[in-house]
Amino acid sequence: MAAPSLPDRPGSAAASLHQRGTDGAETDDRFGPDSDVPDVPGADAAAVADLAGRWARLAVDAHPGLHQGLAGLLHRLAAACRDEQFWALRSRTVGRELLRSGLSGEWSGPRHPAEDVLPATLALLRERLAAAFALCVDSRRRLPAVLDEMAAGYAGALRDRVHREQEEDLRRRVAQVAAQDALTLLPNRAAGEQLLRRAFTSSTATHLGLCALDLDGFTDLNGALGHHLGDRLLVEVATRLHHVATPHLVTRTGGDEFAVLVECSDPRVAEGLAARIQEVMALPFRVRGRTVALSASIGVAVTNPATARPADLLRAASVALSWAKAQGLGQVAVFDPDRDAGESARATLLAELRAGVDRGEFVLHYQPLVRLADGRVRGAEALVRWQHPEQGLLGPGRFIEAAERSGAIVPLGRWVLVEACRQAAQWWRELGPRAPYVSVNVSPVQLAQADWVAEVTEVMELTSLPPWQLQLEITEQAVLEDEAAATAALSALRATGVRLTLDDFGTGYSGLAWLRQLPVHALKIDGSFIDGLRHRHADPVDRSIVEALIRMAHALDLEVTAEWVETSQQMEQLTALGCDLGQGHWLGRAGAAAWVADLWRRNIG
Repeated sequence: MAAPSLPDRPGSAAASLHQRGTDGAETDDRFGPDSDVPDVPGADAAAVADLAGRWARLAVDAHPGLHQGLAGLLHRLAAACRDEQFWALRSRTVGRELLRSGLSGEWSGPRHPAEDVLPATLALLRERLAAAFALCVDSRRRLPAVLDEMAAGYAGALRDRVHREQEEDLRRRVAQVAAQDALTLLPNRAAGEQLLRRAFTSSTATHLGLCALDLDGFTDLNGALGHHLGDRLLVEVATRLHHVATPHLVTRTGGDEFAVLVECSDPRVAEGLAARIQEVMALPFRVRGRTVALSASIGVAVTNPATARPADLLRAASVALSWAKAQGLGQVAVFDPDRDAGESARATLLAELRAGVDRGEFVLHYQPLVRLADGRVRGAEALVRWQHPEQGLLGPGRFIEAAERSGAIVPLGRWVLVEACRQAAQWWRELGPRAPYVSVNVSPVQLAQADWVAEVTEVMELTSLPPWQLQLEITEQAVLEDEAAATAALSALRATGVRLTLDDFGTGYSGLAWLRQLPVHALKIDGSFIDGLRHRHADPVDRSIVEALIRMAHALDLEVTAEWVETSQQMEQLTALGCDLGQGHWLGRAGAAAWVADLWRRNIG
């Protein structure tokens, strides 16, 4: 019978597993225990030994136990020939153990050694097995079939082994692909994080640093170059990073993001590496004959692996990278725990802000706007405060800027407008036509809302507040962001009778011609100029600026309010300069709505 076909994929020979028996003799467990070797009556010991020796000389992977093991297999084959019931099963079992014997050795080429060894084995056994064991006629007739079954068992075991090795090879390849970035061949994000975790547990360094790198404007550049050249540029970046960062680990963590893990004893090593990366990234890249300029933002974080966790270092580097990107192109930022704590606190407040509006946690305090000529209360500015359930009363400096950046200022601003108008309407009903008006600050975000004018009108109708009892304070910057739209909105509100004032005047870039075009009733001089008048011997420059601003405003028929009036000297000088209204601690601190009404009544009385 011809030898069975064999798989054509490489595999490795079974490991040699020599052991010492209790009697000190060397055995080989590839062939099973010695008790499995049957006693075959009539066997010629010398002939069997000779046959085993000839068979062993065919082996590719000869080893000390091979001769004895093959002799055992010969006995089992002879027994199978004499077994009328289970000869096929016993023969296949011998074939499987023959594969484990090492007869075919290591498979390292395109042609499996069994393609040479197995046919020679079959020929040898057909020729000599029957004589060595003095097989009877029936057993001799069964010998070819026994050898066929042995070959089938061998081939089946070989197929199983090759399949296992193929599966192991596939798993290795999949693991390699899963851990490697296909384009740059650098470790990818998952592999990098795994290596970072390993460094935290096994590194001998006293510090671990992480440089998180983001290529500035790469998305636009990739679109301009085309994805093919963009990929080539990424490969060049990876090569350059690997060169400058060696021996530290470089990984690709995203489309245009990389990271460098630094193991060091001095925390400044990571910062120095970031500086060197910036230097090499500043050099032009050559991609397929084209010169490309590129910069990178880098966030640096360093920690002690004994006291921190991998997730802490990853987050710190990411936060530092966001700081670097906020500074502009090609910047490096180092993680600062104090800064992070402050930003985290603001982020937490911001997350709670919208819910705080719904829960009614905000309150309004009112600071009087006093006419300097006679000391009477003309109006009151509504100042929002947050009665936080855990942190107590918070001033606007703690949350307004974050609310504007996030858009949360829109619902908060509407609440402030509604509450302030409701209070002003109450004053107007109780105190009559000379009741103080309410002044409400308007965020640039609110002013940019398409329905803002309609919202203001709706709130006045809802609260039954006459338009002249409402003043809206708008900054120069809010108007300049979209001058045409802002001017149209302010003109529409002025037409309804709402008072409009330009807040923080003097700190921007507006000129007389620009101010003349704005549909405002008044302006409020920024407190930084008023602060120079707090002493009897005022700063002559500040006094001259304030005087010029007052004269300019009056020339345009605008009312003037001075902020930060905190001393009698300021009040006296502002009155002498012709300032119309004042606001500050000297004239009255911010307080509850009832306090403003009481102050107004005392002034009238």
